[in-house]
Amino acid sequence: MEDLGEWYQTIDIDGEPTPGIHGRGDVEKTWDHVKEFLPETLEGIRILDLGCNAGMYCVKSILMGAEEVVGIESQDFCFRQALFVKDYMERKHDRKMNIRYVHGSIEDHVKEMAGFDIVYAFTILYHLPDCVCADIAHNTRIVIARLRKKKDLSKYSRIFSDAGFQVGKCLREEGIKNRHLIQFKKP
Repeated sequence: MEDLGEWYQTIDIDGEPTPGIHGRGDVEKTWDHVKEFLPETLEGIRILDLGCNAGMYCVKSILMGAEEVVGIESQDFCFRQALFVKDYMERKHDRKMNIRYVHGSIEDHVKEMAGFDIVYAFTILYHLPDCVCADIAHNTRIVIARLRKKKDLSKYSRIFSDAGFQVGKCLREEGIKNRHLIQFKKP
């Protein structure tokens, strides 16, 4: 695992945690929060994960029954981590996972990524130009975003409301400084 670079997500690999920057349990804690925005099962649902990092939320979505998950990741080391994690999880769960990773920028790929039911945009929207956020809005019916500051909500609410979205649920993530999960959804 050392040759896969610095890990952002802490993931348990055969009882050994990857050295994620937030410490053990960060993926599980965040996923527990994310599940509050999701239906009980993801059967028949297609998910796009923007800036998927090591891909653990892609795996979690498949384990909840998602039909297909596509993760876009621009950083080389994170892309390699995602492939590693997918391979490990397929072996661990003794099943193929319908996850496809795209290596490249979100800006270069988001327009071709139409028809997704849910888009994950965890800690990524504020790195993107507003026009790309608008493209994201035209390709889905639900966006679950993590914002650094609650004041960012007004900016992204405007962008998504222009595409017919409403603000759904908002959740301040306990234990993660200045992080809020927001759901934008089409009525």
